[in-house]
Amino acid sequence: MTGPAARHDQTPTSPYDAFLAGLDGGASADAYEQWARDHDSDPDVPRALIHAGWTRSQARDHEGALALFRRALERGGEQSRNAQVGIIEQLYALRRTDEGHAARDALRAELDATTPPDLWIYKEMAELLSEAADPQLRAALQWCEAALARTGAEDVGEDAADYRQSLLFNRSVLREQLGLEPDELDRAVDAAEAEADGELLDLLGQLDGLIDPPATGPFPDEGPFDGVILRWTRADFPEARRRWPKTTTEYGDDYESYAAALQRSALRFSTGGAVRVRMVTGRLADFDAYVRHSGDAPDDPGTRTRYATWRDAEAATETLLWPPARNGPCWCESGRKYKKCCARHEAP
Repeated sequence: MTGPAARHDQTPTSPYDAFLAGLDGGASADAYEQWARDHDSDPDVPRALIHAGWTRSQARDHEGALALFRRALERGGEQSRNAQVGIIEQLYALRRTDEGHAARDALRAELDATTPPDLWIYKEMAELLSEAADPQLRAALQWCEAALARTGAEDVGEDAADYRQSLLFNRSVLREQLGLEPDELDRAVDAAEAEADGELLDLLGQLDGLIDPPATGPFPDEGPFDGVILRWTRADFPEARRRWPKTTTEYGDDYESYAAALQRSALRFSTGGAVRVRMVTGRLADFDAYVRHSGDAPDDPGTRTRYATWRDAEAATETLLWPPARNGPCWCESGRKYKKCCARHEAP
């Protein structure tokens, strides 16, 4: 869990939101920790420590991540439960199972005694337990059903419908993994998912061939190859659309539609046999410098393809290997976990 990120279309509301809004492609754990040190009295310090923790966890530095989550928990405040989830995940990753169980049960007791219920944390814990190094499917199902029982018995807020839908889906998946016969709720979830998948596939079909460069094939028949996708940053996306209207009109009016198309393109590369898929971070200022040096026509789609190759070599530290870790920051700069963001667009 990474906590809410700054919206890129709004004025940042806090110093930490301003810090997040200034990031292109994410920050290192050290950068998040440095922000926390520089703003020690700021109420968003726990949030920065949690971002740092998930970044270290993504790099498999689970001891370092555990220490950061514990520091965030010591600070208290509204991020405390997010920090507890992080602690539990690191304990399981480190195979400190007894400690993980104790922390899990303590959090559950705290949640069950809290009104209104924190459905977000119930949902996060159900997913964590199902994805742990040693999956705890029955425990995960119990967390789902406990949360669902509370949605029917208490006033759980305006977001209750969204949480209930997600919990029902997780419950259905867990029951299938446990070999349980589908019940009425499972059948309702299957019908809703089929309808949603059809709508998503229709949208992605409209976006085929509009990515710079397209990942529609044909792919090499022999030998290993890497998939390379050019991704304009959120900051540059509006100007990129203005410059190349013929290839970006169908992107939609927001970065989320663009990111969904890029995600589908990356998936095509992956299923098409690419050894790696590299998401190259493009910036228009660098593109302009490239064109001035190369003499290539800026409106030629081939120029953007060649720029992607050049940029990959010149700014390798900004090239993102796809897919990121499911619990790591998403590649699209949203500030959310990958599994909560672009991974949702991995339609079959």
